[in-house]
Amino acid sequence: MKEKLTRPALWNGGATAGLVLGGISIAYMFISQSISSAGSNHIAIKFLSFVLWTAKLLGCIWLMAFFMKRTARKYEDVSNKDIFKFGVIVSLCSAILYSGITLANMLFISEELYSTQIQAALQTYSGLLDSNSRDMMDKIIQILPQYTFFVNLIYCFIYGLIVSAILSQKIPSKDPFKEIQSE
Repeated sequence: MKEKLTRPALWNGGATAGLVLGGISIAYMFISQSISSAGSNHIAIKFLSFVLWTAKLLGCIWLMAFFMKRTARKYEDVSNKDIFKFGVIVSLCSAILYSGITLANMLFISEELYSTQIQAALQTYSGLLDSNSRDMMDKIIQILPQYTFFVNLIYCFIYGLIVSAILSQKIPSKDPFKEIQSE
């Protein structure tokens, strides 16, 4: 006999799935960062980066569907609304984890890489900026990690929300003959 889906079970399963999806995104971030440091101008590296990005995108969508279907099979009387709530929890947990690690990466782990990239961009465009614009760029650079955290958090959550809304329409699949079979 299947058990009932409770709020703690929903959060526990959603947080676990969110950790897996966030972990995949974090692994992709570090792998692509390593590949790009090898040299981004070579066509093979660009192709490999595209293949990895596509694999991550499709893999995360597939895993979201897998976790939703597993939850629908595990508990009895699960509705599409319950599965959507599960997807929202997965999205939120994944977004928090990924955004937090991205912030740590910018501030501590790969601080040197980001400061090098920012300085290269500033040198490239410094001739086009007046002194007020350069001062403003310096202020923006100081808050860039925090800004990146919140933008990633919102983007990843909304992306996950959309994927959850789409996938939850068919999970669990509706059986139009369920009432007839039970009679």
